[in-house]
Amino acid sequence: MSRFLISLFLFILFSLQSFASNLYVVNIGAYKDVNILSNSLKKLSVKLRKTIEVKKVGNLYKARTLPTKEKKILSKLLPLYRVIFHDAFILSIDSNISEEIEIKETHKTRKQHKIKNIEDTLSLKEILSEQTYYLCQERNVGSDKKYLIKVSFKEDSVNYKPIRGNIPFEPTLYAIKNEKLFLYKDGLYDSDVYSTLEEIFSDYHLFSYWIGDIQINTVRFYHNLKDAKKYFDSL
Repeated sequence: MSRFLISLFLFILFSLQSFASNLYVVNIGAYKDVNILSNSLKKLSVKLRKTIEVKKVGNLYKARTLPTKEKKILSKLLPLYRVIFHDAFILSIDSNISEEIEIKETHKTRKQHKIKNIEDTLSLKEILSEQTYYLCQERNVGSDKKYLIKVSFKEDSVNYKPIRGNIPFEPTLYAIKNEKLFLYKDGLYDSDVYSTLEEIFSDYHLFSYWIGDIQINTVRFYHNLKDAKKYFDSL
């Protein structure tokens, strides 16, 4: 979204003498018709599209994610790419193939928004604990799905009740570390999967969902159901 800086370009020189590690990409596929590829890419979220590069090799247009050393992060993102590109897979590439490699790291420096008024003094735990919100996805997040969910936070657990849209959620424990919200699954939470509070408005809080350093989407936590329904109907 235009609200956030999507990516930061880093140029890194790799020396054949000093580097022998592998980089990893998600191989999306090769297409003869660039329009078919382009239309398929549009079905991904805006954030995921920013992680993909397309190069013409001979008569084919080849798509893959930008190189990274973080194979673990790619493994978590792979199911998201496979929603559209069912045959996508992780590929290891040799960093010594070229002495100079251009790497685009997505949103390394996130734009910080100043929280004003009384919430200046509140931690994320204080904002969420024992509170009820009405969750909607932010407009233009690259998904056709619409949902409105009642989210009830207790001291250390959260419960979801869909109001609009068939989105299955189960009650779960949550943790807050360094102002990041983590949700438990099978008794554990993944430190690379979390949400952050980006900005506070008078009628809602804006949260972002992250996998590693890649922002997947943004959602609104409304205080009032009426306001949430009004926004939901405008999507």
